[in-house]
Amino acid sequence: MANRVQWIPTVLALAAALALSASILVAAGQPLVTDDAWLHWALGRAYADQGPWLTGDPLLAQALGPPTPAAWLFDVALFHLEQQAGFVGLRASHIIGVVVILILAWLTLRRVGTTLPVASLGLIVFIALSAYRLIQLRPHLFTIAAALILYTLVIDRNARPHLGRSALAVFMLGLWANLHAAFLLGLLMVGAATLGLLIAGLARGRPLDFEADRLRLGHLIGVGLLGGLATLLNPTGLEPHLAWFISGGDTPSLARVGDEWARFKAFDLPLIGLPPSLFSWGLQWLFMLSTALLSVVALRQWKRMKSDGPSQQVIDPALLALAILGLILPFVAIRFLWLGFFPFLVFAQAEALRRSPDPRPSPLQSWTTAALCAAGLAAFFLSGPWLMIRGSVPNSWAGYQRPYPGGKYHAQLIWMAQDSEVEGTGFAEYHLASFAGAHLAPQIKMLINGTLNVSPETMAANLPLRQRRGQTPDETFAELLDRHHVDFYFGIRLPQSPPNARPTFNTTSHLEGVPGWIPVFRNLTGSVSMRDHPRNQKNLDRIAQWYAEQDVPFDPESGFNVESVIRENRTWAMNHGLIPLHFDQMNRAAYGMNRPPRTRTRANLASIYAALSLYDRAIEVDRMILAEDENAIRARRRLAWSLLRTGQYREAVEVSRPLAQQPDFDRLSHQIAETAEKVSLEPDPEVRASLLANLPVFDSLDVPGITTQIVLPPARGLPKGQPSQSIKKQSRPNRQSAS
Repeated sequence: MANRVQWIPTVLALAAALALSASILVAAGQPLVTDDAWLHWALGRAYADQGPWLTGDPLLAQALGPPTPAAWLFDVALFHLEQQAGFVGLRASHIIGVVVILILAWLTLRRVGTTLPVASLGLIVFIALSAYRLIQLRPHLFTIAAALILYTLVIDRNARPHLGRSALAVFMLGLWANLHAAFLLGLLMVGAATLGLLIAGLARGRPLDFEADRLRLGHLIGVGLLGGLATLLNPTGLEPHLAWFISGGDTPSLARVGDEWARFKAFDLPLIGLPPSLFSWGLQWLFMLSTALLSVVALRQWKRMKSDGPSQQVIDPALLALAILGLILPFVAIRFLWLGFFPFLVFAQAEALRRSPDPRPSPLQSWTTAALCAAGLAAFFLSGPWLMIRGSVPNSWAGYQRPYPGGKYHAQLIWMAQDSEVEGTGFAEYHLASFAGAHLAPQIKMLINGTLNVSPETMAANLPLRQRRGQTPDETFAELLDRHHVDFYFGIRLPQSPPNARPTFNTTSHLEGVPGWIPVFRNLTGSVSMRDHPRNQKNLDRIAQWYAEQDVPFDPESGFNVESVIRENRTWAMNHGLIPLHFDQMNRAAYGMNRPPRTRTRANLASIYAALSLYDRAIEVDRMILAEDENAIRARRRLAWSLLRTGQYREAVEVSRPLAQQPDFDRLSHQIAETAEKVSLEPDPEVRASLLANLPVFDSLDVPGITTQIVLPPARGLPKGQPSQSIKKQSRPNRQSAS
């Protein structure tokens, strides 16, 4: 009976680890949401066609030169996998990769002598620190796996020096240099372990006194030297090794990509919606403190060691040095938080040594560890990475079966450009530019994408182009677009206040009413505008022909008119996300055609009109709502906002005065009221336009009423064949399915 009771905490700890592992596998296997995966696929297509030495950038219009082939082998593999097995193959391989990583982490924990409950706790910690990386289909998955394998092969003191292990480690380092730019981590790990052994020898006053240490040291040095040479066997030789040192000179700072290269801020609480999570932040602090304490303990152990003493009975200096490296690198970039696994490994090793020679933990220890596993599981979901991950995981099986979330990538905008076969330079936000590059290049190349392979001048234009302003005080938004020869502007998102700390920009209406630009597509959550220039005359003809083939009204002079499209081809408007499927019922309910009008339906209808820039209609509906209830704050927000967008500034100020009297927590109401005052006093039309472009009107409670029963954009397969031929082969057959 006692033995059965002792197994209960072990089973509970294992169950917690398995539950968390299953959750992360579900997230990893979801429809493709990794923005950079589209870039890697598109570059892989080019590498498969031309080899790793490209003559130019296949995706960017103003690139510095060919993209750096840091992950060319991964890109080629991703491309061929998708071509042979489709999105199902990509998602299955992602799951398999994460399973392999979790198994490697578990085996590494068990090799240091941990009990099953402690190993379960370690796996939970590892998942908490690496979850945000594990769910992304990117080459860093190989880096995580390679780091664990490298530790097992040559750093773990249980791995006795062996020629086969050394050869495998050297080969892996060479392969690593062709799969991911973070291959330098492997050399840093070997260097840190070597330094740890030397420091331990100096601490006891007899460097290299133990034969085992001499063998380990020689093994590490040999692998480091040969592995370093092996990493030179990549398409650009020494260039990837120097990338960290020259970054920011000819290329933009990596810190611009907020959730990738932002540094760990130990004394600032993390922001909601941005990594690190509060749980991960707390773990980093816990490991910094515990590793400092264990370092003191280790130094004392090393000093007491005798020349004939067993080195297995002290904390491994190579592992401790690796743990310190793992705590330092997050201060370079938070993407390395997962290296906190090694500090935990030091703790696990110390705990195993404390139990020696009796390996069995006490019941109190087992139950305490099981309780920590349960707490870690809860923390992961309540204050951990799951808060950032859950938003992308579909909540239905039908949604999970989709190859990728077309709504996230505003796919209708891309399909319009693809089907009409337009050409030129496009601008969109990073994630949409990545998706567009895979489907539209080389016919449309983007100004900027996630590779950041652009000049500092081009990179500096990114933020102004999202904020709707010029780059300098004397430059207008339209002039900035012309300076970079942008032909197509892909605007996205509803004018909604950000749901979390992650910065977002609502760019759908940025070119509304701007001379020299024609709207060529519009729906509730996005728009495509084209530069009205002689160079785009062929594009205009193609677009007009495309709309004519689908019986959709389009005026080559004024462009795409939302109201005309809804009136003349309502089915097309519904299928392309302009209006919801129940739009007619909403109108009848809002205007009381069959029964007394419904206020909520009126509000939703007004929101749809406002989102589509049909401001006069939105104003009409919101006036009806306020006539019945002058305290309808959401209607007042919309009315003030729509009045501002139509240039009725004085009336907007009057309407928004009650918004300024709302409680302080209603920041959106205050923002609308304050902006109305600023705009009414601002003489510069360009400044007014920028203020209005960045003014939201909806919050998270408004959005469901707008997007309910909106047809999701259809998911299309990636182009087949080579870049020069794939787009035209793909576009024509998809026209009917898109309409």
